[in-house]
Amino acid sequence: LHEIVLDFPIVVMLGNRQAALLGKRYVDADLNRSFAQDSTQYKPHYYEHQRAKDLATILSDSAYLLDIHQTIGFSPKGFYIFAYSEPCFHFARNILPYQDIVTYWSGAYTTEGVCSDQFVCSHGGVGVTLELGTKGFENYQAALGFQALLATQGYVRRFHIYNQPHSMHLHTSSQQPHIYTWNAVVPYPPTGEVKPRPNLNNFDQICQGDILGESSTLGNIVAPADGLALFPSRIHCGAHDTKPRPHELIRILKAVSITDLPVTPKHSVNK
Repeated sequence: LHEIVLDFPIVVMLGNRQAALLGKRYVDADLNRSFAQDSTQYKPHYYEHQRAKDLATILSDSAYLLDIHQTIGFSPKGFYIFAYSEPCFHFARNILPYQDIVTYWSGAYTTEGVCSDQFVCSHGGVGVTLELGTKGFENYQAALGFQALLATQGYVRRFHIYNQPHSMHLHTSSQQPHIYTWNAVVPYPPTGEVKPRPNLNNFDQICQGDILGESSTLGNIVAPADGLALFPSRIHCGAHDTKPRPHELIRILKAVSITDLPVTPKHSVNK
């Protein structure tokens, strides 16, 4: 048995508990697009908007956030996803050093709203999201998540509580994970009937010109670039549906190296 002495506060939060109990991604709106909303966006009768407001009281005061997710569509592996900064990258690589990373450094993640990790970073903390894999109950994913949680408390103790130099890495290995960023983000058509391609999964290979879906107003929607699929939408919208549409049909990834990542401010967690 290994005993861990917690000498700093850790908060474990369940995100969208009500949707989970119903077996859905969300009840009224996507929780992970519902942070930092202004008065024109906020709808108090939406469960997720109120839930985000409640969670924000803790997240705004958090030095580090590890947000654990699963993908809706099939994913052959787990991966990180977060807005790039040197502190976030250091955090992720030292928790699970062999895990692939999807990152971006230009603009917001989506036009739909603010994600939890972005919200924490905007308040002076460090936040990353870890996708364990396809939704469901699997021993490997549970083990991966538990390993990440244990490594997170070790990381915070070494680098935040005891102020060890960030030039010292907790893990060293010749094995390096893949790093990806967007090659293209394909918008979801705002009008007409839309039928996304049903057989696309995360990290499937896509070639420029491949058909990604059908639109009654635009015709075939084709891939603007080569790359790997990420978060392909499976939502079929009718021409006269009144429910909100997704903002994106799919993201297409390209591989990058560490030298392609931008220079950002060094570690200064303001908590």
